[in-house]
Amino acid sequence: MYLRLDKDLADFFSYLDKRFGKGNWTYFITADHGVSHSPGYLEEHNLPTGTLDGKGIIAKINAELENTYGVKNAIMATAADQLYLDRPAFAAKNVDMKTVAKLVISRLREVPEVSDAIYLPEIGSAGLHQPLQKMLENGYNRKRGGDVVIVMNSGVKNGSRNGATHGLWYPYDSHIPLVWMGWGIKSGGRSYRTIGMTDIAPTVAALLNIQMPSGNIGHVIEEAIRQDKP
Repeated sequence: MYLRLDKDLADFFSYLDKRFGKGNWTYFITADHGVSHSPGYLEEHNLPTGTLDGKGIIAKINAELENTYGVKNAIMATAADQLYLDRPAFAAKNVDMKTVAKLVISRLREVPEVSDAIYLPEIGSAGLHQPLQKMLENGYNRKRGGDVVIVMNSGVKNGSRNGATHGLWYPYDSHIPLVWMGWGIKSGGRSYRTIGMTDIAPTVAALLNIQMPSGNIGHVIEEAIRQDKP
């Protein structure tokens, strides 16, 4: 697969050279996420791991919430380790959401495979260590986000011990390659500092000498740009 990808890229670069002229194009390649090793592989190498029975845990918490507040299926859905509570149902019973979230969080923190659980509407004052605090803040949307987010221990996978997945903040999931080449790019350079995907758009804008996008939050990767670019 990698040999085929290498050939495809070579053909693509040849096309760009013929279509626009050699050295008249800029190319970058990256990935959307990394991936963890499977729990089975980690076990074989005596590395920290585990599996989380997410469905079973939510079923137990839902049963307790129903017995306590009379709300059935209180955790309506999950996405990206975020739990969505039935806010209208609790509001109809005059139950404060913070009280509900506190119970949910306390039960999640009792699970050995869970590092922490946080009430998302108050993520700004969660007092978590960096860079986790900033990552969760940047990833939270007040209109579409959940109510509680689960932070699993390093190496833990939700579900089966077979296969692999992604989605956590640890380096194995968040450290990805980023390669630049072509017009305006410094040859042979590299950087070891933390660079985010959000730094790509402003770097392209800087190369083109145009205004960065209105929603931009990244920074120009200055060490990638030739100082004598045309």
